[in-house]
Formats: sequence, structure tokens, C-alpha cells
Amino acid sequence: NCGHEIAVHEKIDKIAFTGSVEVGKRIQQVAGKSNLKRVTLELGKWNIETYDNYYDLT
Repeated sequence: NCGHEIAVHEKIDKIAFTGSVEVGKRIQQVAGKSNLKRVTLELGKWNIETYDNYYDLT
């Protein structure tokens, strides 16, 4: 599927995912075996991070 291809692609070095714990664990496992890309996970249905141009995050 598309998610698996993104997780294993060597030219992608960062993945951000919001969703289930089960899928997040799988993404982390597969991404770690490809090129040790950085992974940001928001798992479950609570505490979702939202970013917009209003806040200076630097």
C-alpha cells in the first residue's frame, strides 16, 4: 500500500503520522529498517498537535 511505500522509500527522511497505535507501530518498525528516517507519531484519538502560521515555532 501507499503508506508502506512511503515508509521504505530511501529518499524520504521524515514521516509524520496521526492515527492508530497499531499502524503507528508498524510505520516505526518499517521506517527503522529502511534508512532510519525520523518518525513523528500522534497515536490514538486525543492530543492531536495542530500547527499554523500564527505561532512562531523557531
